[in-house]
Amino acid sequence: QRGDHDSATASYFNLAEVDAVSAAVQALLAAGATPQDIGIVTPYAAQARAITQNLVANDSSANVIEVGTVDGFQGREKNIMLISAVRANKDSELG
Repeated sequence: QRGDHDSATASYFNLAEVDAVSAAVQALLAAGATPQDIGIVTPYAAQARAITQNLVANDSSANVIEVGTVDGFQGREKNIMLISAVRANKDSELG
């Protein structure tokens, strides 16, 4: 488990899932998707920040990919949407 809670913002993040989302983005780009096609949504602001930092660190063109919270994407559309749940298990814990 590589998740944590950001006590400054009371938001959660899960670094293992950040890595999985980043790998999915790289696979989509390799398959021909453009960064403008991709959106990533998560319920937690700390997760959105972690995903953005990871994507930009691994690919400078990734700063075009929109990453945000559910509220930020409300009413918007992308050709490809990835969802990062952060806490996706029966105990509502990270991992």
